[in-house]
Amino acid sequence: MGIDENKAVVRQYLAGMHAAPPDLKVFDELLAPNYEGDRDGQKAFASALHAAIGEQIFEIVDMVAKGTQWRPGSNTGLPPRRDRGDG
Repeated sequence: MGIDENKAVVRQYLAGMHAAPPDLKVFDELLAPNYEGDRDGQKAFASALHAAIGEQIFEIVDMVAKGTQWRPGSNTGLPPRRDRGDG
C-alpha cells in the first residue's frame, strides 16, 4: 500500500471513530486480522469518548507520512520485523 492509500485508511479510521455515534464496524474493517491490540477495547474507547463528549468535529489539516517507517519496537519493546518492511 502506498503513502496516499495509507493516509486514506487513517482518515477512514478517524472518521469512523469520531462519528456520532461511532462507526464501530470500521475497527473490524480496517484493523488487520492479526492485530495484536485490544480490538474490543478500541470500540469501547470510541463509544465511551462519544458518551462523554458527544458529537466531535475534527479537521485533519495536514498529514505527514513517509514510506513504511512504522516502528512497532518503539512502544512494544520488540525489534522491528524487517521481513514486513517495518524497519
